[in-house]
Amino acid sequence: PTPRLSSTSLVTAFDTSPPQTGQNLQAMALVRLDEADRQTCGKLIRSRLWVIGCALFISCSMVNFAALTLAPASVLVPLEAVQFIVNVAFGKYVRKVEVPLRMYGGVLAMVAGVVLAVAFGESSNFCFTEEELKQKWTWTHGWGWWIFLALTFGISSTALVTHNRLWARRAAGLPVKNAAVVLPVLYAIPSALFGGAQMIVQSKCLAELTELMARGSTLTIAGWFFWVEAILVCGFGLFWFFRLTQSLGMYEPLFIIPLMQVMPAAGHGGPLDPCAPRLNACRLSAHRW
Repeated sequence: PTPRLSSTSLVTAFDTSPPQTGQNLQAMALVRLDEADRQTCGKLIRSRLWVIGCALFISCSMVNFAALTLAPASVLVPLEAVQFIVNVAFGKYVRKVEVPLRMYGGVLAMVAGVVLAVAFGESSNFCFTEEELKQKWTWTHGWGWWIFLALTFGISSTALVTHNRLWARRAAGLPVKNAAVVLPVLYAIPSALFGGAQMIVQSKCLAELTELMARGSTLTIAGWFFWVEAILVCGFGLFWFFRLTQSLGMYEPLFIIPLMQVMPAAGHGGPLDPCAPRLNACRLSAHRW
């Protein structure tokens, strides 16, 4: 790996710990509130612990997304799995939660996956132009992407409706089979696929447009496409952040936080990602220029 890629990877790996700590602080604050108050913004902002956790999560997450302009997300996003070690350690030593042996095994498996992702991450040698990015939204050049969007929306909608029905059933005192696993998984699917994964994809496209402008290729900020991508990033990002914050008051953080983090990483990449294949060399060539 190049020195720039290595240093960026190190920054990302170390910067994933504070957001995880922030989420756990938010969860601790939510536990202290009544269940009805956990969905009230006025009650949340009066909690000093929740505000500190929220500020820590947002500020450090912005650094992580800024790193997407410096190295390929196929390497950087898996590196965020380092935060799951922090999540387990925080639960065991701060929240005094009993951590099962299988969770330790899961953390080890994640670490092994990170090593493989970094070792065999994408390193193609191309750059996108603004026109090429626009073409990815047309049916002729991006039919696979549109099919992926349709499947994502369908799966997310089904999971969202099913979760709401099962949640209402449990609230009414009726049994829900394997509720401790089924409910959080159903909650995380639309949050990740329609929120986190899309936010990552659109962030990478926006980073590409910003890089083109920084290199003097074109004034992308003056065009409509730049602002459409910016709106998509904000929209999907706010949806994911709301769902993530809400989940901390509904489910055990040791389980829901990794679930909400892993699914976006799994759902954003691959051949259907319009910006996945060629961001790395574009960043490096711009740096050399």
